[in-house]
Amino acid sequence: MKKVLVLTPILPYPPDDGSRLRTYQVLKFLSKRFTVDLISFYLETEDLVAARDFLKQFCKDIYLLSQGKTRQSKYKLFFYSVDKEKRKEISNIIREKKYDVIQAEKVVSLVYLDTDILKNYKVVLDSWGIDSEISFQIYKMQKNFFSKFLSYLKYLRHYYSELFLLSQINYFVAITDKSYNFYSKHFKNKKIFLVPNAVDLEYFCSDKDISVEKGRISFVGIMNFLPNIDAVMFFCKEVVPQLRKKIDFKFYIIGKNPTKEVLNLANGKDIIVTGEVKDIKEHFLKSEVIVIPLRMGSGLRNKVIQAMACGKTVVVTKDATEGLNVEDNVNILIANTPEEFVEKILLALNNKELNLKIGENARKYVEENFSYDVVEKKWFKVYDEIFSSNNNSK
Repeated sequence: MKKVLVLTPILPYPPDDGSRLRTYQVLKFLSKRFTVDLISFYLETEDLVAARDFLKQFCKDIYLLSQGKTRQSKYKLFFYSVDKEKRKEISNIIREKKYDVIQAEKVVSLVYLDTDILKNYKVVLDSWGIDSEISFQIYKMQKNFFSKFLSYLKYLRHYYSELFLLSQINYFVAITDKSYNFYSKHFKNKKIFLVPNAVDLEYFCSDKDISVEKGRISFVGIMNFLPNIDAVMFFCKEVVPQLRKKIDFKFYIIGKNPTKEVLNLANGKDIIVTGEVKDIKEHFLKSEVIVIPLRMGSGLRNKVIQAMACGKTVVVTKDATEGLNVEDNVNILIANTPEEFVEKILLALNNKELNLKIGENARKYVEENFSYDVVEKKWFKVYDEIFSSNNNSK
């Protein structure tokens, strides 16, 4: 049986957010065909015993390395930092185990593969999105000239450092058509695949025992993640005041690790910050409408396809539909300005028949494109082509 190493900067346990969920799905699918080992970095606060117990169902050997305190330097030309001792440790594991393929989760993982390994092993990057995109978005949002200039310099460091790392490998797995096109533009002679995230359709589904609460609008996400913070700040400051003039509602901000800025949005009346919850699905199902007003970040947003799988009407920005071939007013509602959000939310809340129809279409769309079966087959096709290729053959 072929041996595959998955290298990830984020411990894929518990699989309760986008980055952890992606790697969890990779391990779940690949372990059906290959012997899979895992090298993962971890935070000191994480439960390593529980993580090992969970991950051993997919992985033969598990190597966990502390993230430590490696930080980016503001003055170095290269954007990414690396712990050289950990890179040496990872290199020794790879040479000892002689893997057939190394799959790096997220571009930052590539800094932990030395030149010899990049040259002599089949290395595939599972990108999660264009890494430097968020630096570009931060630059665009700056108002002060000096801050904008510094942000632009940081973006250039990030962008060219990313391109340098990508140039070292021959195989890319893009998560959306946007990242696929990015790799195709810059690396015409590389092998590029497109594999989206999957949705557990048995879990994310309707439940007649959970009642919808009238006027409930919800946002779900990790609430110390900058794009999510920006999304709820935008919604509360620019959409909520207009919405109050039209209807009675309650807006729920759901997700762990809310920052002080997010906690301060709660007013005890129509804005509720829940913090971490046990069952995200329950909160999807209790809501009449899910809003995803993301203006930053990149990649396929799990929260969007999970809410759609629950048969919910989701009101999203165009940016939040990256990787989705959806139709406005058919299986989703698209809004970009505060006025458009108010219009689309009112459309969903005031037209029950339309709300239900969009939710039904959303569920069908996810079933056809993001089921475990559909995505698993895409991963197997990726590896069939990698193993048949002569690039980086050992």
